[in-house]
Amino acid sequence: MRKNRKYSKAECLSYLEEYMCSSQNHSEFEREKGLKRTTISRWLRIFGIEDKPSPIMSKKLSQTEQELHDRIHELERKIKSLEVELKQSNMARDAYDCMIDLAEKTYNIPVRKKLRCQVIRGLSQGGRRYRVRPLCRLLGISAQGYYKHDYASNEADILSASIVLYCLYVRQKERLPKAGCRELYTLCREYFREKFTIGRDRFYNVLRSNSLMLRRTRYRPRTTDSRHGYRLYRDLVNTSPKYTPAGNGRLVVADITYIYTREGFAYLSLVTDAYSRYIVGYCLSRSLDAEGPLKAMYMALETYRAYGISTEGMIHHSDRGVQYASKQYTDLLLSQGIRISMTQTGDPLHNALAERMNNTLKNGWLFNEGDMDFRQAEEAVSKSVAMYNNARPHKALGMKTPMEIFSGRGGNPLMEYRYN
Repeated sequence: MRKNRKYSKAECLSYLEEYMCSSQNHSEFEREKGLKRTTISRWLRIFGIEDKPSPIMSKKLSQTEQELHDRIHELERKIKSLEVELKQSNMARDAYDCMIDLAEKTYNIPVRKKLRCQVIRGLSQGGRRYRVRPLCRLLGISAQGYYKHDYASNEADILSASIVLYCLYVRQKERLPKAGCRELYTLCREYFREKFTIGRDRFYNVLRSNSLMLRRTRYRPRTTDSRHGYRLYRDLVNTSPKYTPAGNGRLVVADITYIYTREGFAYLSLVTDAYSRYIVGYCLSRSLDAEGPLKAMYMALETYRAYGISTEGMIHHSDRGVQYASKQYTDLLLSQGIRISMTQTGDPLHNALAERMNNTLKNGWLFNEGDMDFRQAEEAVSKSVAMYNNARPHKALGMKTPMEIFSGRGGNPLMEYRYN
C-alpha cells in the first residue's frame, strides 16, 4: 500500500471510473488497488458523486465524470492561455520600462514623475475606466497625491481660461488693443493677485496656445523739416554722461507723428514727461504748422500747474523741426523759464523716448484709424492717451503706470473688470 501519496484529479477520476464500473465495494477495491482506507468514499464526496446503488447510477456517474473531465481540460487551456498573455504583458512592461529609463538618462527628464498623473487620468477617465487606487499603487503614487495634483490641474485650467478672457477684455479697442506680453503679465498679476499662481513662461505659453501673441510693426514716419533759418539750440540731453531727470517736470520730450484718417493725414503732437512717461500734452491737427505743437505745449503747462509741479528750469527736448524752432514756439518756452534742447543730427535715437511714444500710441491704439474722419480720430486720440496714462504699465517704471509715478495715485481702470 502506498501511503501519503497525493493523487492528481485525473488519477482520482480514473480510479473512480474504474470503481464505478466494477462490482467490488469500497474495501475490496481499495485493497486491490493499494489505496488507503476510505479513500474512495472521500473522493466520491469531493467530486459530488453518489455511490453506486445500481447499474443505472453507474451510467449517470459516468456522464458526470465526463463533464468533470471536459471542465478540467477547459480550465487547463485557459490557464495556459493566461500564462502566455501574462508572459507577453511582462515582456511589454519590461520593454517600456527600459525605454523610459533610457529616455530619462538621455534627456535628463523625469518621465515617470511628470507623466504618471496624466497616465492615471487617461486610464481612469478614458474608455477603459480603470479604478484610480490600483493605478496609483501600480505607478507608485498615493491616491491623495494624485487627487491633489488633479485638483491643481483643474485650478490651472480655470486660471488659464480666466487669463484668456481677461486678456481679450484688455485688448478691446477702447482699452489696450496692442498690449504686449509683458504688459498683460503685469496686469494679470495685479488683477488676479493671490490666484495668479503661474510664472511668466507658462503665462506666455497660455497666450501662445490661444493665438494672443503679437507681432509688432515698426514705423519711422518723416515729419521733420529741419531746412529753415531759425536758431538751433544745443543738445542738453545727449551729453556725456547722458542727462537723466531726477523727478517730474525736469525734462519733457516732444515730437510729431502722422495718423491716417478717411480725410487724409492728420498730425499728432505729443509732449511727454521723461521721468514718469506721462503724456502731459497732445494735439491732433490737420497740418504740420506750429499750431499743433503749440496747443500741446500749452496743455502740458496747464497739466503741470494742475498737479502743482514747477516747470522752472525744465528742459524741453525735441528734434530740429521747423515747428519747434519757430520763434512763436521758442518764445513760449523761454517765457516759462524752460531751457531748450535740440538734437544735433537726424538720428531718431537722439530723441528716442519721443519716438518710442509715437510708436506706442500708433501701434498700440491708433493702428486702424483709416476708416475714421478727423473728429472721430480726435476722440480716439483722447481715449488712447487717457488709457496709456492710467492703465498701461511700463517696464522702465517698475511695471507701474505713468499716472502712478506722475501723481502718486493708482486706480487702474482695467482692474474694474469682473469675471465669473
